[in-house]
Amino acid sequence: VLGYSSVSVIDGKTNKVVDDITLGQQASDISTNPQTNMIYVAGSDYNPSTGITSGSVSVIDGKTNKVVDDITLIHVRSSDYIDANPKTNIVYVVSAASDSITPINATTNEIQ
Repeated sequence: VLGYSSVSVIDGKTNKVVDDITLGQQASDISTNPQTNMIYVAGSDYNPSTGITSGSVSVIDGKTNKVVDDITLIHVRSSDYIDANPKTNIVYVVSAASDSITPINATTNEIQ
């Protein structure tokens, strides 16, 4: 995942790539919530018109292998690590560059 702008879907029985999902950013980490079958990809998104890099999270539906949401973390320079808590349905995004942890409500995909 690191540094790429896509995620490959691999069939666990055959170990073969069955799909590639294009992202809107360079990926740095990935996490899943097995209870909701949602996949969260942390990354950085560069805006050439402003020259600003911000952290972002792509939300992928594991049933359809489609990106269902892109969340921009306005005051975060990069999204380095990500982890989903299946019990609370909160996704935590860590930015080393911004020295911050951003919680996201995974039910609404809103920053808390």
